[in-house]
Amino acid sequence: MFLKTALLFAGACVAGVLNTATAALTNGHDLSSVSIMETAEGAKWISTSGNITTIETIFSEGGMDAVRLRIWTAGDYDLNYTLAQAQRYAKAGFKIYLDMHFSDTWADPHHQNIPAAWDNSSVETLAADLQAYVTSTLQSFTDGGIDLDILSLGNEITIGFLWPTGKLTTDNYNDFATLWKAARQGVTDAVAAGTKKPQIMIHVDNGWDYAYVTKFFTGLFANGTVTPDDVDAFGFSFYPFYGVEATIDSLNSSLTQLALDYNKPLYVAETNWPVKCENVSLSADYPVSPEGQIQWVDAIKEVLEGLPNGLGAGVFYWEPAYIKVASLGSSCESALLFDVDWSTWPLTYATALSSVNIHSGLARNVETTLYVAPQLVPKRVMEPEVATQFGYSLVGLLHLYHQYVLWKKVSADKDPPTGSHKQTRLDRVPLSLISHVQVLAEVVARRVGGDVGKWCLIVLTKKPIRVERCQVARPVRLPSRSINGLSLLSDVPDTLSHLLAFVLVLLGAHPLGLFFPKYFRLPLITGYLVAGILSGPFLANLLNEDVVGILGSYVNAFALSFISFQAGQEIYLPELRPQIKSIVALLATYYCTAMALGTTVFMLAAGVSFYSGLVHSCQLGIELMFASISVLVSPSTVMGLKVELNSVVPFTHVALGTCMTAEFVVLVSFSVSRVVASIYCAKLAREHRLHHGRRAHEPRARSAARTRDDPHLPAAERPA
Repeated sequence: MFLKTALLFAGACVAGVLNTATAALTNGHDLSSVSIMETAEGAKWISTSGNITTIETIFSEGGMDAVRLRIWTAGDYDLNYTLAQAQRYAKAGFKIYLDMHFSDTWADPHHQNIPAAWDNSSVETLAADLQAYVTSTLQSFTDGGIDLDILSLGNEITIGFLWPTGKLTTDNYNDFATLWKAARQGVTDAVAAGTKKPQIMIHVDNGWDYAYVTKFFTGLFANGTVTPDDVDAFGFSFYPFYGVEATIDSLNSSLTQLALDYNKPLYVAETNWPVKCENVSLSADYPVSPEGQIQWVDAIKEVLEGLPNGLGAGVFYWEPAYIKVASLGSSCESALLFDVDWSTWPLTYATALSSVNIHSGLARNVETTLYVAPQLVPKRVMEPEVATQFGYSLVGLLHLYHQYVLWKKVSADKDPPTGSHKQTRLDRVPLSLISHVQVLAEVVARRVGGDVGKWCLIVLTKKPIRVERCQVARPVRLPSRSINGLSLLSDVPDTLSHLLAFVLVLLGAHPLGLFFPKYFRLPLITGYLVAGILSGPFLANLLNEDVVGILGSYVNAFALSFISFQAGQEIYLPELRPQIKSIVALLATYYCTAMALGTTVFMLAAGVSFYSGLVHSCQLGIELMFASISVLVSPSTVMGLKVELNSVVPFTHVALGTCMTAEFVVLVSFSVSRVVASIYCAKLAREHRLHHGRRAHEPRARSAARTRDDPHLPAAERPA
């Protein structure tokens, strides 16, 4: 039975082909405020792997291919600022979507103020200023080397723009139509002067409400001033916290009918989902978490991909990095894709949440649900014969895995029906060998760890797969970077999964290590390096950062122990006794040279920013500490050379003796230098803490001052 099951499993693994085809949606973010955050708030962007990098890199790796930028006629988001932002993101390879507000400040369904410099004496003079503004702005972008992909003439203009002249009334769309047509003519004039024509968009709010938006379009096109041919695409805002009616189903119904009515590409031009939100009714039951953000955008994309005639065009997440206004205009506390640390202000560190990968294909290209019965799903939802048939043995688990686990949902059901082992409304998803191994490791780990629930197999477009919970009932544990026995026990499933992956890599590394010396006369370590590359995050991803975080300290401890044991076996005191003088002389020369060079380097670096503010005595202690560390010699290096060269000459024993003795010398030297550094740097540390305490609360005060008069925010969000 086991052999049969194993053969079936292996056949499925080898035959698996990963299919990740999806519709070509535009995947974007509105990043209008990023440079302001970097300048005014000292924002530093930290990737999910913990590295400080650019926001372009973070979102590029997260699947973003377009950037939305708003432009005001004056103020923070004026022409000079927005053009510079467009050049920044276009240089990084992103398409640019320009959102014209036609105002000196925020424009939305509650504010559409005429720019102070424009002539509002009549509709005609206002239209002339509007037309000239659009033309000159587009020409400036062209002169700046920017070809726009999308151009929105107005922002959320369901009630018109340029109020009061262009504000819509129940029966009068004429003035607004005249003004919008003037803006459209401004595009035509710019194109005639050499500007590349972008997609012309009309952007309105509440895209989920078909009656609301279709009333606008019907009224706008009624008198013939503006026709559907003047518009290339429609864009819609769609938020979950302004009314429980804004559901995914209502969005699907509305956009489907609009696609049939107008046959235009349709965008969700603004959306977001909260990660912190209390006492607010949301329109969907996704978790208030990064996972919920992924699921919300994923659901929107499913709607767009399913529209008639392929008219779903793209989705833009609104201001995911607007760290000073984390609520993003809602009544929730935060809808950012970053976790913000203000404690180091005026430098502000924004660490990317897992949802920065919202466009990378997470839960998109292939989504399967691990309905592992009966091991990982409560028995009450499974038919009794299933539980009795497979039991709890490893053989049963393998057979169960092969027969019933990997499925792709093809229905609209959010959860599996009772008896989900059946193939009803479910399709098998073909996977690669590596995918099968990883998922099997996860299944075994969840089984042994007793962790029940529904899990999604995630396949990224450019990155390896991973498994994560589809809907979490409790916060997801992140792997600890400082591992101890207690934290390891608390993450048993992850640990077992990574341990199995590590064992598989070890089994593969051994034959590779023997292969290269035998056939290519290369060192043993070559095979181990190849094994590491093959199993690392750029290929199979069997050994990733999580493995290093969970198992790294233990693997290092075991490896160093075995290296020390082997080195100890090579050191035979009777043979070393005649060479004591040589060992001492070599060690003394090496130690003094390393200490002198290390200290000199740090003395020469005294002007470096992070170092120059320290007093000289504190600098000296730090210099001695780092110089002591530089004396260290790895026993593994010496042992590796000995094995590779098959060296048995006396100098080998001298080198080993020097290396082992240096360990003790470094311990003493480092301890002394650490005491010196701690004494002389203690006063500086106390002063830093006092200074830090005074500044810790300033960012919130600054943020409140900046947002107090922000008209884009509801009254409840503006500080008193």
